[in-house]
Amino acid sequence: MEKPETHQSQLVMFILLINDKIMKQMTAILKGRLTASQFFAVAAVLGNGRMAMSELADRMDISRQQATKIVNQLVESGYMCRISSIEDRRIIEIDLTNSARSFMAGFITEFTDALHSRFSTLGNEEQEELKAAIESFNRILPLV
Repeated sequence: MEKPETHQSQLVMFILLINDKIMKQMTAILKGRLTASQFFAVAAVLGNGRMAMSELADRMDISRQQATKIVNQLVESGYMCRISSIEDRRIIEIDLTNSARSFMAGFITEFTDALHSRFSTLGNEEQEELKAAIESFNRILPLV
């Protein structure tokens, strides 16, 4: 079995490669539209539906105060709205506006096209290997 230090250095290298090959592309597409925190808040609501502020804070692993600040900015920008909960009118939930849904659809298309262009240089075997590695990370990382 390899030493833990080997895994740690491989993980650091992996994170640097993800940043260089993927995150920079995502940041370039988002530039001037949303901050990274705003994007992740919109993505969380898009993927999980209407939710309470506390749930968003938990999903983003930030304080409620930080989540409130991000949501306030998104409400002002027309990307999110606040809605009283049907079950308990004291609870305010957040949801995406049609503008945010439209933005995310366009972003996903643009980002997918950019990734396709980047990965099209790989052969079929390398693409299958990458797909398997991504599936493994998606399965294992939530366990950490």
